[in-house]
Amino acid sequence: MLTGHPQKTLLRRALFVSALAALPVLIWGCSHASNSEFHAGKQAEAIQDYDKVVALKPDFAGAYYSRAVLHAKGEEYAQALADLKTYEKLGGRPDPGFVESLLRAAKQRNVPAP
Repeated sequence: MLTGHPQKTLLRRALFVSALAALPVLIWGCSHASNSEFHAGKQAEAIQDYDKVVALKPDFAGAYYSRAVLHAKGEEYAQALADLKTYEKLGGRPDPGFVESLLRAAKQRNVPAP
């Protein structure tokens, strides 16, 4: 027995499928905007854009790494370490020099390592 309106159900399904198809383009757009803002010195805006990317695609490792770099640049070491840890869990292999300098800076400011 069918319940509801079949036409509305079909419309909802079509909208959902369309949204899924557009998701990669949206993620790319947010990521591209983040990179542009980072290079323009707009760190806070870039972090907000990476937050959007992570919300849309939580398994996009590159967004965590880029956001970790931004947090480290802003001396937000706890957030940088957390993003780096997630990046590694997702299979990312961070630059050893970046990891070493981040851990050293965090230790100097008594930020506990994750």
